[in-house]
Amino acid sequence: MAKALNMRGTFTFLMGNGTKAIADLNKAVELDPSYVQTYIKRGSIYMEQGDITTTIGEFETAISTDAEDPNIYYHRGQVWFIGGEYESAIKDYLKSIELEPTFVFSHIQLGVAQYKLGNVTEGLNIFKKALKEFPDSGDVNNYYAELLMDQQQFDQAYERFDKAIKLKPSNPLPYINQALLVFQCRQDPATAERLCLQSLEADPECDVAIATLGQLFLQQNKTERAIEFFDKSVALARTETELTSALGFREAANAHLVFARNYPEEAKALKR
Repeated sequence: MAKALNMRGTFTFLMGNGTKAIADLNKAVELDPSYVQTYIKRGSIYMEQGDITTTIGEFETAISTDAEDPNIYYHRGQVWFIGGEYESAIKDYLKSIELEPTFVFSHIQLGVAQYKLGNVTEGLNIFKKALKEFPDSGDVNNYYAELLMDQQQFDQAYERFDKAIKLKPSNPLPYINQALLVFQCRQDPATAERLCLQSLEADPECDVAIATLGQLFLQQNKTERAIEFFDKSVALARTETELTSALGFREAANAHLVFARNYPEEAKALKR
């Protein structure tokens, strides 16, 4: 029953109802206090709600329950990472790797955290090592390419995004990242649009792809198409923050469209 409530709470959370999800997870803890995953998931919900103190408390409880579970350290590392506390994140990622060396995302996040901390060479070297340890991982290639792109090594980044797509075509993220690269660095909106649409073939409800397409269309003055995708972003929003952002973009695009219709000459002048 505890595992059933855990799973129902998970799906309820993914559907955007954190309060109802917490109720299921609380009951799961009552029924089986030794089931560590419940504390991890409950902590993730509190994190999304902005309650950092309670979040950290959940992970401390999980560690006191089973200090050898690598998932605890990975997910607590994510909490530190999101809060910009990269040194604490690095310690937890290293502990996760020590306990479970084959979990690729601990290696990825370790490399990114080192990079964010300013240890650029160390971060890149972690990715080079991960590429050897996980040669078939599209995720390693994708996140390594993001760092290469940040280093303005655009050709190498493009090749890595390409490899990530070939290794894991069901992952929408490398398509989106490559789209941003060709749009920003090669001024090729047509290719960027095609790549984003491919990402939606991989995952039709990928919120990042939908929001990116809205931005691409808006920057090309294809306002009606942009609004179409911002509407989709609104429909997919799971949190108040996501909804506020999506509504802001949609209303800005609507205002632009109304202005263009009511004041066509002024709108043309702005495009020049």
